[in-house]
Amino acid sequence: MLELEPTEAEGLLFPKPGTDPLPLDELDVWVRAHGVASALGEVDRRVLITAGLSVTDVARLTAIWRKLYERRLARKGRTKKTLRSQGR
Repeated sequence: MLELEPTEAEGLLFPKPGTDPLPLDELDVWVRAHGVASALGEVDRRVLITAGLSVTDVARLTAIWRKLYERRLARKGRTKKTLRSQGR
């Protein structure tokens, strides 16, 4: 979960209405079937790349997410095997 201060949130870019993210019910099914990492890849494609981020920038954001996710798993005593089984 990302926490932002109001001043940080002011500069945050949001996808404009009309982008085609997965509907929440489809996203829920996707996450349960394929894992969070797989769903993030699809949402990245539909939202971030459509909004104009380069594939390189999205890959960098994904790498940052992966690092933080692995750190969180390590604190909870889980392994990287969990992450690999989710497709990332």
